[in-house]
Amino acid sequence: MFAFISKTVSALTLTMCLVGTASSQPKQPAPLPLPPAQDTPPPNQEGTAIFLHNKAPFPILVAAVFRTNQEWKTEGFWEVKPNEKLGPIAFTDNRVVCFYAQSADRKTLWTSKDLFRTINGEKLGFFRTEMQPGLKNYTMNFNYVPPLPKDEPPQN
Repeated sequence: MFAFISKTVSALTLTMCLVGTASSQPKQPAPLPLPPAQDTPPPNQEGTAIFLHNKAPFPILVAAVFRTNQEWKTEGFWEVKPNEKLGPIAFTDNRVVCFYAQSADRKTLWTSKDLFRTINGEKLGFFRTEMQPGLKNYTMNFNYVPPLPKDEPPQN
């Protein structure tokens, strides 16, 4: 697994790339309803708006841990279709946000040991991101790099 950071003028974009598959039994969490991304935040919202962008070629389910009104919250799952940007899913008053994501078949996971939370009775590993101070928008991009094909024996 690897990650790289790219910056834009008005917001920080962290891109998490995952290579590989998971080997656990599939569980299908119920996705939270969420409208497509909005260009402007709703009125009376303070803090940094958090957006989700799925750059994988399949739908993913995402959960997040963030602080709002001085309280830490764990929410999820949001279903994000391929090439879809959703949000804002939340507004945070903190620079740290943690994410967990999985493909619907659970063969691909975006996970870490940075933070553990239990959702629907399952302990999940969230990866931590840290935003630059003063951002109005933050987009978490979920990229996918397909696994390399396994070497096949030479044919005689």
